[in-house]
Amino acid sequence: LEIGSFEGRATRWLCENVLTGEDARIDCVDLFATDPVYGDYHARFRANTAAFAERITEHAGPSYAMLERLDGPYDIVYVDGWHSAFGALADGVMCWPMLNVGGLMIFDDYL
Repeated sequence: LEIGSFEGRATRWLCENVLTGEDARIDCVDLFATDPVYGDYHARFRANTAAFAERITEHAGPSYAMLERLDGPYDIVYVDGWHSAFGALADGVMCWPMLNVGGLMIFDDYL
């Protein structure tokens, strides 16, 4: 599970280097919107991850709404969506029950 996919560079890296098994899949949660500053980053996400599209499921919307719809379980959760300490904590708390025992949760922006 990846929260905050932006242009898909981390998604692509995960697919190339971690999620290498035939049945490996990734759920990506992001607003996937056109932004006045960043432009159409959803198009860049899709271009950057095109080689792995069959393994990627996009969930477009704010993390607090999308995470309510996901069940897991996940072996890895990468929290990099809401770039504040509060947001990272909130996403982590919502994801914790979906993480497999022995799974790995990675945070960005938690400070």
